[in-house]
This record gives sequence, C-alpha cells and structure tokens, in this order.
Amino acid sequence: MADDNEVTVLADEVQSLTVSPEGQRASVTDQRLPDELLEMIAKETDFDDLKNLALANKWLSEACKPMLWRSVTVEGDFEKHEDKMVLLVSAGVGRYIRKIDYTQPQPLSKLSALHLSTFTGLEEVLLNLEAAADGEETGRDRHAVPHALSDALKRLSKLKYLHLERYGSFADTSFSLAHHLPQLDELLIPTFPYISADTDLPFIHPAPLALRRLEIGFDSFAAQGIASTAGTVKELLIGNRIFRDWDVEPLDYLEDLKEVFDSLVEGSKTSPWPLEKLWLAEFQMGSDPEHFEALLGLLSSLKHSSVWELKISGFMSFTYSTSNTAFSLPSITHLDLQAGTEDIDRCFLDEDTFISLSAFLLCFPNLQKLTLANWTFTLDPTEVLRLVRESKSELKTYWPLYKPLLGFLRTSTRITEVWFEQRRYNSPFDSFLKIGRRSNGAFYLQAYII
Repeated sequence: MADDNEVTVLADEVQSLTVSPEGQRASVTDQRLPDELLEMIAKETDFDDLKNLALANKWLSEACKPMLWRSVTVEGDFEKHEDKMVLLVSAGVGRYIRKIDYTQPQPLSKLSALHLSTFTGLEEVLLNLEAAADGEETGRDRHAVPHALSDALKRLSKLKYLHLERYGSFADTSFSLAHHLPQLDELLIPTFPYISADTDLPFIHPAPLALRRLEIGFDSFAAQGIASTAGTVKELLIGNRIFRDWDVEPLDYLEDLKEVFDSLVEGSKTSPWPLEKLWLAEFQMGSDPEHFEALLGLLSSLKHSSVWELKISGFMSFTYSTSNTAFSLPSITHLDLQAGTEDIDRCFLDEDTFISLSAFLLCFPNLQKLTLANWTFTLDPTEVLRLVRESKSELKTYWPLYKPLLGFLRTSTRITEVWFEQRRYNSPFDSFLKIGRRSNGAFYLQAYII
C-alpha cells in the first residue's frame, strides 16, 4: 500500500482547490519547478501546507492537484457521503485519485458506487463498514457487497489493492476476482464466520493471476482461501491483525491449515508453491499448551517450503521446550516475534522465557535476522541513547542482562543481527535497538527513536 497523506473530503477544500487563483503577478505565474522537485517537496509537506502552495498561482494549483487528491478518505456523517462523492466528481479531481478509504456504517449507495466507477485511476480501495455507534453490531456481523458496488469494482482496471472490511460475501454471485479484477496484486478480506469451509466462493476461486499478497481472517474460510490463491501468493498474513474476532477458537482451524500446508508442500514437487513470507497474527505462543502444540505442528509443515521470512504476533507469553513438537525450518532466515496485544503490549523476557526462546531459535539453523518486538527486555529509549553515546567498552558492561543472549548467539546460531523494537500503541515514538555481529564475532550496538 502507498503511504500517502490521507485527505478527508470537505466541501470547502474541494471548492478552494478547484478555483483558479486570480490577481497573481506575472513574474510568479511564469515560474516553473521541475516535476521531480515538486514531487519531492510534496512528499515532505502536510496537506494544509500543500493546499497553500497550490493557492500560490495557477500553475502550482494545477501541478499540486495530483498530489493533493492522490489519497482520499470519505468518513464522518453518512447522510452527507453522497455530497462528498458528488463534489469529487463535479470538481474534476476524480482522475487524480489513486487511493480511496470509504469508512461508513453502510455500503456505498448506488449513486456513490456509480461515482466510484468513474475514478478510473484508482489503485487502492478500502471499503470498511465501521461498527455501529450504539454498539449493537458484533464482530460476527457481516454484510454482502451490493451489486452496484461490485459493478463499480469491475470498471477499475488499474485496481491493485482491495480491502473489504466487515463484508462477508458478494450479492452478485457471478462476481469473480480472477475474471473481473485479474490485475489485483493485494487482497485483504475479513473473517467469514457463517460460511462453511466446504462452501464454494467463486469470487476468490480461482485467484487473480497477479495476486501476490493475501491477508485473510483466521477462521473456517482461511483454508479454502489460502488453497485457492496458493499458486500466485508470495506474502500471506493469517489472522485478525486488522479486525479481531474474539469468538474464534484457534484449534478449530489450525488442523485445517496444516492439512492445506502439507498438501501445498507435497504438491510443490510438481507445481511450485511460491510463498516466501508468512505472518501469523494474533497467534498465542504459550498460554494454551494444546494450542501451542497445534501451532508447532503447523510450522513443521513448512519444512520443505520456500518460506524465508516468518512473523508471529499477538502473544503474551512464550513457552517452548524440547518436549514440544520437534521441527527444523532451514529455509527461514528472518524471524520476527512480536509480543503483545492492543491491551497488553509486552511479553516478559525473564530467565524461563529466555530458555524457551533459545530452544525455539535452534529450530531455525540458518537464521540470520531476529526481531523481538515489545519484549520488556528492551531498555528505555532515552537510557539506550545515553548509554550508546557513553559506551566505550564491551556491550555487556552496560547491559548485563544481554550477556546470556549474546553468548547464545555467538556459540549456537548464525544470527548476524538482532532487532529489539518497542512499539507503544498510545505513544508517538517507536524505539529500535539493533545488536549487530561483525565477521570476527564481535557485537556492536545501534539505537534509534522514530
């Protein structure tokens, strides 16, 4: 997805940015900036400043439009959403829009869907049915994509990314991603709690030939969705990173996923399984022994796959020992263990957890990069930076807690860098601590705050 400044569509913004400024001096109007330079400036400029720049003269007004309207968010009062869409069309800025985030409590109306279909340059569409304000809607409430909306999607020939949040099906049962959106590169779809894994869902089977990335809910539909897209997808996220359904029982679906993974690995002998990156979101690592065993069984299915990057997130405890399912994943070179949930944002790396982590890392004999996010082992960012500036001796002098980890890395692994990340949900800053390993075996330290 593109990382652009999102623009909330307001009537005065549309009108002010589409009226050519008058009374400008000729000497200013005649000035020109190279398009490349203007684009570089725009990327570092917030929306208000970019809007002021556009009002400077007629040329800048036209030159800034593509950047001002590249990303649009339609949210707020649902009763006025049609007015917002009409303004985009009447102002003639629809051709500049590359990304639209439509977050409303109801699907697009027929009129708004028709307007959406005229934004022919759209590359990213996020359709989110936000939860009702009265709290009556639950995680299992899903809606069908109406005919008018699916008809609009069919006309977006440049669409690369589609995110359907809280939509559970298509009213038009003939709608097919492979047929109508063959150019689709990324697909994010929510959970489908009321649909049996045996149900045929033609909109995703077969998958678009261009599909490279899939984010799918962790439920009964996951196995079918993954199997349907396995021939093209290189990046796969399974779980509820965007929208959590707390009623989901992991054990109900882990075995189904393992069967799919086993069959795909076995079938890769004749038909390659191109998956390279796997992210298991909201998967527990130790709170439920039975769940953890099932998860290890799922990981063991990847032994002969081409997956080289593995990320597991959302756990609050970590327990692994040699008594657990034994497995070895030689293809994994990058491992990311992201602890914490939205409510509990850390995992304690105490002595017992360190022993478990060390045993777990031995299952990845060719691991080169390890990332531990939101573990309390990380020092306060301010303290880290102070110690980095003052450090003139061995790392272990300042971080005695790191000594057993460094010793383990030096003697038992091939890991060349470890990243400790601290991402706080309610903090404007993220901190990063990198421990690197030189060719002579010595370790060095780098710290960042972003």
